[in-house]
Amino acid sequence: MNSRKPIGSGLFTLVFGLILATPGCDEGKHEAGLKFSDCPTAVQKTIIDHAGGIQFSGIDKESKKDGRVVYEAKAKKADGKEIKIKVAGDGRLVEFKDEDGS
Repeated sequence: MNSRKPIGSGLFTLVFGLILATPGCDEGKHEAGLKFSDCPTAVQKTIIDHAGGIQFSGIDKESKKDGRVVYEAKAKKADGKEIKIKVAGDGRLVEFKDEDGS
C-alpha cells in the first residue's frame, strides 16, 4: 500500500490554492465599492456627462499598483444593455464602453 501518493497530491493542491490566493496575483489592484456621492466631484461630473441619464448606484474604486486611482461605473440601460465608464481620480475619462457600439 502506498499512502504517500494521496498526501502528496493533497499537499500539491493545497500549495497551488495558496499560490492563487496570494495578494500578488491581482496585479497590484485593490478594489472598493463606493456610493456615487462618495466619489470626487470631478469623477461624478465625468460619469454624468457620459452616462446618458443612467443612474449608477455603486462605483468601484480601483487603486493600481503604481498609485493611480480609477473609478468604474457599470449599469444596465432600460433595454438591458450594459454601459461601463472608467474615470481617473482627476476626472479624466479612461474608458467608455456601451453595448450599443459606442
